[in-house]
Amino acid sequence: PRAGGRGGYDFATQFSMPIEEFFNTYLPQFTGMLDHYWGRNGIHLHSEYLGVSVLILMGAAFGATMRRGFRAFWVGVAVVTALWAIGNGTPFYHVVYALVPGSKFFRAPSPMIYLVSFSFSIFAALGVERLIALQITRRFVIGWAIAASVLLLLGVSGGLTSMAETIAGIQRADIAEANAGALALGSARSFLVAAATLGILFALLSGRLRPQTSAWMIVALMAIDLWSIERLYWQFSP
Repeated sequence: PRAGGRGGYDFATQFSMPIEEFFNTYLPQFTGMLDHYWGRNGIHLHSEYLGVSVLILMGAAFGATMRRGFRAFWVGVAVVTALWAIGNGTPFYHVVYALVPGSKFFRAPSPMIYLVSFSFSIFAALGVERLIALQITRRFVIGWAIAASVLLLLGVSGGLTSMAETIAGIQRADIAEANAGALALGSARSFLVAAATLGILFALLSGRLRPQTSAWMIVALMAIDLWSIERLYWQFSP
């Protein structure tokens, strides 16, 4: 039924990824999970959550002289695919629609977030390399600690809920308001993961942990962190 590219550009971009949903990469409850979703797409049966521990390691990949060309390539991939996922949120998708074969047949640019997350995984791997080489500074750890604390305060105080209600608009503000409790708990969960990750990094920089031990501890933490959210999306039906 889609062989003719029905509906034109509006059809092809119907399920673009709203820009505000990038915040879900850190705090998956921001736009509401599953039935609590208040976002602009109406339905949301997936998660953009990339993992707090992953994001912290990703940040550690930058500021180094090693692998500059390799890192620059994946920065390019991340930027292009993020713009692709946003779809009609920027003019960039007009280029995709005009040049990429098959674009008119599909109505969801948002799954391109997969390649964004793949790029972030590459950055996280580079961050682990810097961790093992003891190239992460205390300033980096302190900066992340401040950022995580600010996001926690905004989450539990209702600041993020107010922001969500503004973005949701009049029609879906009640859903965003009903998501306030989950958002507050999610803020605390993300903060705890950040605190645990930063605690490992601080212990490493203080000489209390060996680099290899720290790396394995972060791998274990990362697995628990991602599983705690992804398990909610494994739904089965007859």
